Amino acid sequence: EQKRIASFLTVLDKKIAQLKQKKTLLEQYKKGVMQKLFSKELRFKDENGKEFPKWEMKKLGEIFSIFNGYAFASEDTVTEGILWVKIADVGIQEMKKENLSYLPYDYLEKHKKFVLKKGDYVIALTRPILSGELKIAVIDDFFDNSLLNQRVGKIVSEYNTTFVYYMLQLTWLISSIESNIAGTDPPNLSPKEIDFIKISIPQKKEQDKIANFLSALDEKINRTENQLQQTQEYKKGLLQNMFC
Repeated sequence: EQKRIASFLTVLDKKIAQLKQKKTLLEQYKKGVMQKLFSKELRFKDENGKEFPKWEMKKLGEIFSIFNGYAFASEDTVTEGILWVKIADVGIQEMKKENLSYLPYDYLEKHKKFVLKKGDYVIALTRPILSGELKIAVIDDFFDNSLLNQRVGKIVSEYNTTFVYYMLQLTWLISSIESNIAGTDPPNLSPKEIDFIKISIPQKKEQDKIANFLSALDEKINRTENQLQQTQEYKKGLLQNMFC
């Protein structure tokens, strides 16, 4: 029986290791392909197989703006109500669900200007960079119809906002942002400090293709992460049942 248990758990461990490796390889591939796409080494073609127009040099302030949240009071917090998105909820390309806060239901109507919808992109404006990565994430189903707190910003753009989201993951651009907000404690991100940074961007149709391609890659990474978590939970539950 020991042999059967050991053999079964070994298979599970192998599956977990494979999923971890798959996720790592997908993340490395995404990083590499992003570098090629944004350096124009790799280009998409239009529906007729022709080259898209040359990329244009733009200032960040011309590409997007940051809509700041409302200064909700901590005493307004309730145990059940509308989710309140604070700095701690915005991670690196993920929304965190560890320490949730809520505001009264009627705030949804009172502060409709600050309501976040699924697909919006939010960015932490205080201590926005962690280990060389920008704290920026997409609002998912869980945070749909939540309220935007002060010091968390929503990305607003006439361009493809998903393209802007991936653009803001570029290492050199994050380094440039970091150097421009250095000198304050805590570091605070404000549009006036980064609006002048220049970057070349494609026209809307090529933005769409880039955004769709990278979104599909992120979906693969998320599916792999979910499979990994499920397998790890399954193993944990199995061990508890076997040895209790």
